[in-house]
Amino acid sequence: MGYITQGFKALYEKTIGSVIRKLKNDEVYSEISMLSLIKQNLFLYPLGKFLQQLGLIYLKFSVKISFEGEYAIYQNKEEVIYWPIAYSLQVPLFILGEILPYSSHNYFDLYTPNKEDIIFDIGACEGSFGLRCLQKYNVKKVYFFEPISLTISALRLTLKKYIGGRAEVHATAIADVEGETIFSYDPHHIEASHILRQSAEGEKVSMTTIDKFVEQHNIKKLNLIKMDIEGSEMSALRGACVTLQKLRPHVLVCAYHHPNDYKDLYVFFTQNGYELVKSTWGFPPKVCLYSPCR
Repeated sequence: MGYITQGFKALYEKTIGSVIRKLKNDEVYSEISMLSLIKQNLFLYPLGKFLQQLGLIYLKFSVKISFEGEYAIYQNKEEVIYWPIAYSLQVPLFILGEILPYSSHNYFDLYTPNKEDIIFDIGACEGSFGLRCLQKYNVKKVYFFEPISLTISALRLTLKKYIGGRAEVHATAIADVEGETIFSYDPHHIEASHILRQSAEGEKVSMTTIDKFVEQHNIKKLNLIKMDIEGSEMSALRGACVTLQKLRPHVLVCAYHHPNDYKDLYVFFTQNGYELVKSTWGFPPKVCLYSPCR
């Protein structure tokens, strides 16, 4: 099995390499988006490739990349996203590929926003999920949570036409306590940034709970919480018990960062009157949708 995995790894790296070459030449990127299938679900890649060759699935996307000062600008049919050039430049392409149909990380396969929705995008990163909610689904409001200062600066540029109206950007980590914490991140793997509980190198950031934020901002309605925070999901949810009981939002949560996440999340939501409604494919599923029990 090792040589098969190595082969897929080589193909993944080759694809990423072609992306970087095109980025440097400021060209249009248009390639089969098998990135998440290759990296996260190797055993499904041959099936996906076969179905694609038969024309049964469509897995392509095009992105135009340009540069403005300290930022790379990614533009496709759905959105325009700013990204610091100090970070790895292929990350937005990988993330945009994740929310294509048939991906194991496509939130919109599980939940379709509507115009009256108020949404928390926790772990917003480049902002593609919340931005698509605003643009494609025309939701009422999205609160974006992202603690890293450089990422926040790019996110505010991406959302500049919505900030002050249907979007708010909050530079804070979400956990089960308030205060400050150290946030660890690698510019080459910014999507894996996470809270450090012990003293270590990183960026000092503010930290709050969902319950405290809802109270301070007098939020009376919340339809959806989307949460991808690299293993701190259980901590954040422990700080959201009052909100879950009072406002009863749906929750899109990643369930794969730790070996027991899927089980722990299931137990937590069951104890709080929620049920598992849908999940993406994978063992365990990458993303789960929990909804209040009827």
